[in-house]
Amino acid sequence: MLGGGRGTPVAAAAAAAPAARTPAAAAAATTPGAPLPSPGAAAFAARAGSGEAIATLAPPGWAPLPAPPPARPPRVGVGLVGAAAAEEGAAAGGGPSRLLTDSLADRAAFLEARIAAFAAAFEAATGAPPAAPVGVALQAEASVFAGRVVCEGAGAAGGRLNAASVVLEGSAALSSGGRVRLDVSKLVGAGGPGYRLFPGQAVAAVGACPAGHTLVAAALHTSLPLPPSASGGAALARAAAATGPAGMRVLVAAGPFTPPDGDGTDFAPLDAVLRAAAGAGGGGRPADALVLIGPFIDSAHPAWTSPAAPDASFDDIFAREVVGRLAAFVDARAAAGLQGGAGGATHLPPILLVPSVRDATALPTFPTPPLALPAGTPACVHALPNPATFTLNEVVVGATSSDPLFAIAGCEAGAGPGGGVRGDRMGGLAAALLEQRCFYPAYPPAPGACLDARRARGHAGAAGGGRAGGGRQPLSPPRRPSPGIAFPGGASPDLLLLPSDLSPFARVAAAAAGPGAPGAAPVRAVAVNPGRCVRPGGGGGSLAWLDVAPLLPPPPAAAAAAAEDDEGLAMEVEDDAGRGAARAHALEGRARVEVVRL
Repeated sequence: MLGGGRGTPVAAAAAAAPAARTPAAAAAATTPGAPLPSPGAAAFAARAGSGEAIATLAPPGWAPLPAPPPARPPRVGVGLVGAAAAEEGAAAGGGPSRLLTDSLADRAAFLEARIAAFAAAFEAATGAPPAAPVGVALQAEASVFAGRVVCEGAGAAGGRLNAASVVLEGSAALSSGGRVRLDVSKLVGAGGPGYRLFPGQAVAAVGACPAGHTLVAAALHTSLPLPPSASGGAALARAAAATGPAGMRVLVAAGPFTPPDGDGTDFAPLDAVLRAAAGAGGGGRPADALVLIGPFIDSAHPAWTSPAAPDASFDDIFAREVVGRLAAFVDARAAAGLQGGAGGATHLPPILLVPSVRDATALPTFPTPPLALPAGTPACVHALPNPATFTLNEVVVGATSSDPLFAIAGCEAGAGPGGGVRGDRMGGLAAALLEQRCFYPAYPPAPGACLDARRARGHAGAAGGGRAGGGRQPLSPPRRPSPGIAFPGGASPDLLLLPSDLSPFARVAAAAAGPGAPGAAPVRAVAVNPGRCVRPGGGGGSLAWLDVAPLLPPPPAAAAAAAEDDEGLAMEVEDDAGRGAARAHALEGRARVEVVRL
């Protein structure tokens, strides 16, 4: 059964939820003696341009997807990729994980693991000999050094990374943590490839270190993406049969879901999101799946430190105001007669909740365990960790609420043709995650990131040996994995959901295939920043719609097998031997993304 048993039962919460806002209720709110709405709530209610497109991404020649038949809407199966088998709090060493115990040794081990994993991947991809120790004098101009980028604190820009303050730090095992200045002048000369660097970035530098204190880089390798996600023919046919020609339509929204003032329990933005998901926006077609990213109960809301704070626990507010609304949404969809399985069984759209470190009901650490759902939560509502890697049918999705884009954008430096501060800035920021194989490659983390090095190191790379797109497991909400921040499953996600304080966007992030595959096509993923549902001043924010066309027409046998599967909640990984080679999902060629005003 879903849920952790905390808080008010959802049935009571839904009954206690505030009535829907109507013109009569709005008029009553302005009568003498009635409390006036807060400025933020008034700004949200007065928002204009709802449904207008802010950003659009579509492949060439995109044709709108056909409407699904009313009697059989698309079915979206959901599964976790590389889900940890340990319960909440399991750490890399197998012992209990407690808050506020992130020691210097944990941080050193986390950084050591990132350097070692990148060096091993570089050696495996290129066949190069093991990296040389950083800080040792070597005259050979083809020497290889592996480490992470560090910003020298006494840099000319007052601590900001620039060409004069780039330092390479080696691993503790090989280099005893030695550091050398990284001279990148050869990379920006005539015909040079340029560079794009940020603190914490794992790199492999090829060059000479003649005196042992300055490494003159002739080449700098920062991109070693995992292969693109792929599935066998049977799995793709099964997914195509589940959706039909209509494909699937996914709504993505990120919190906060309340205005920045008031009593913290005005969830009008969440109501607007659910109305859009029901078909009030997006061309009238309801969502086949919802991904909601926190914070849901924002711990930074000023109401919680006010004398007039609500007399209720955060768990009760979450159960009543958030889960209660989701339950009412599910009931309305069920009442609409959404029949998706054999025998008229009702199929409901999955609703996925990804927490934030700012969630008052979540542990304030990154990685963040899933939220505890109250008893009676609808079966189609699933709590995921942060970061989360999961599948929507065959599409592999990576999502995090920790805003790695803003962290990288605030500390990166670049120059030359490959300089990341020019061109497609947003796509380049998202590509850094693919290049570094993790959800948060910057270090030190931004203030408020709450990075727990012990949990972040947790299961990094543990599932790296599986086939592309493999390692999927059915959702198990009572479990609370500590997934680390590395991409699990041995493959790059097809879709990156990266809500950020930067401007909303939809881009194709392309990571160079790496030095071991010269001339190979970049590894691509669709990257989306849906924006926030509420702007800082309380005005209306934005959300994102994703339309995905099926990849393969289903064979009759696969279609018949899919028609017998009524649950639709966990896509099984089948042995596709003899049923066709694995095929890359290539989401960028069959998906349309539109970020719209809420």
